[in-house]
Amino acid sequence: MAANNVPNQASPYFLHSSDQPGQLLVTQLLDGDNYPTWSRAITMALEAKNKLGFIDGTILKPEPNNPNFSNWVRCNSMVQSWLVHSTIPTIANSILWIKSARDIWLDLLTRFNQKNAPRIFEIRRAISNLSQGTSSIAAYYTQLKAYRDELDSYRTVPTCVCGVIPNFNDIYATEHLMDFLQGLNDSFASVRSQILLMDPLPSVTKAYSLFLQEERQRSLSDSRSITLEQSDMAAQHSTTSRDGNNKPIYYCSHCDIEGHSDSRCYEKIGYPSWWKHNLGPNKNRRGTSSRGGRGSRSAVSRNHPTVAAVASPSESQPPVHLSQTQINQLLSLLKITGNDQPLANFA
Repeated sequence: MAANNVPNQASPYFLHSSDQPGQLLVTQLLDGDNYPTWSRAITMALEAKNKLGFIDGTILKPEPNNPNFSNWVRCNSMVQSWLVHSTIPTIANSILWIKSARDIWLDLLTRFNQKNAPRIFEIRRAISNLSQGTSSIAAYYTQLKAYRDELDSYRTVPTCVCGVIPNFNDIYATEHLMDFLQGLNDSFASVRSQILLMDPLPSVTKAYSLFLQEERQRSLSDSRSITLEQSDMAAQHSTTSRDGNNKPIYYCSHCDIEGHSDSRCYEKIGYPSWWKHNLGPNKNRRGTSSRGGRGSRSAVSRNHPTVAAVASPSESQPPVHLSQTQINQLLSLLKITGNDQPLANFA
């Protein structure tokens, strides 16, 4: 007798070993404002478990002497527990003592299923204000599709065999396509124009696929442009750098040395006022000697190029002041090389 009461897997009274009272059927709990999407998710979950009849009224409570009475009680309690755990705690406490899953479903329907007109207005306004912005094509389309699917759930399509129903479906599909094209960024205007010129118009999923391919192609082009730009910058950096130093290299044609430019060469443009204590009796402030002309200046520059380099007006170096003792020591060191004649003016 007991063996005959065990339901088979196709029976709505069958419970799998994985079915648990505390199991969550949906990830988004009912909070009062999301009833349309929540009820749709719960309906799908119960239908997959072959338990939808316990909330839609198709599986009624049998008489106590019926062989399936105990099976109904067990499955009804399981569905009740699923509904309770699919709501937030405040709502769960208000339905905990209701005795059947069908009554719980009707109670939630009465409380949270508001009239369709206000919600339809909210959805249509959200769709009209929706735009891609900084989002990707996939993110924008996913959000739009969620609005459209909820809006379609409020539409009641009449049942008939006159052939009018396909026309309704075509109208809804065209509206969906126009909503999708309207919110795209202007950077996709060329692709959008090509789609609008198609006859017949493609489905919104086909249009989404075309825009997704265009977006991916642009991302590849942008990545290549960035790579080429980085390579160009690296090449420019290598040509302007010397031994890891990014500072510009100056060259003085007057002294035939590097370290300062012609415009900063004191041997050519003359020494400043703060350098006059280093000038000898035979040299004026413009750096010209009383004898020897340019040849003597060039000789001084070539034999002792550091003088002009030190005199270069660097932004970070202060004026160099040498005492008479330091000058004498410098002259003594230079006389050892036998080139003391050109530097007589430093005495």
